[in-house]
Amino acid sequence: MLVDVDPWMRSGEPVPHLPAIHEALLRQRRISMVYRDSDDIRAGRTVDPAGLVAKAGVWYLVTAEPALLRVARVESCTVLDEPAHRPPGFDLEAAWSALREGVEARPRDLAVVAEARPEAAAMCRRLLARHLRNPAAGGTRLELSFNGVNHAVGSLLGLGTRLEVVEPPEVRDAMRAAALEVAAMYPM
Repeated sequence: MLVDVDPWMRSGEPVPHLPAIHEALLRQRRISMVYRDSDDIRAGRTVDPAGLVAKAGVWYLVTAEPALLRVARVESCTVLDEPAHRPPGFDLEAAWSALREGVEARPRDLAVVAEARPEAAAMCRRLLARHLRNPAAGGTRLELSFNGVNHAVGSLLGLGTRLEVVEPPEVRDAMRAAALEVAAMYPM
């Protein structure tokens, strides 16, 4: 059996604090950390590590609460001399399954309509497959679902000029603002 956890077409995330987190797990010690969430908000927190999971080349820390923390978002990490507390009978596989379902089943109630260039339509459909509202539909018009404007922009901006958001206006505006931010990084 061969397990290759490196994701296709991109390099892995830097996880400089993975060794310390692993040490805390082995020694059953609490961790004090600064964590940056998906909204880029940093906060200090102390956690009881319960397990590490690698999914598609991305490392996650499962805590005893249980909570799911992406290891690449840990900005600082100190292994404390306090014992970690885990509920009796804690089942990492069951906790991971429940946490994963919570992430994967997030409501995607933001409808986005986009028009792909004809030569890029198949590629756009393939890359956005999990967001397609009607995967069986063909053509250049894509009806998509996201769980917010930032999620939509993050998923669509990398397609550049291969795809244009038609609606809703707030996603068009956010795409324009993000594109201008990128352009400002490269002054003439």
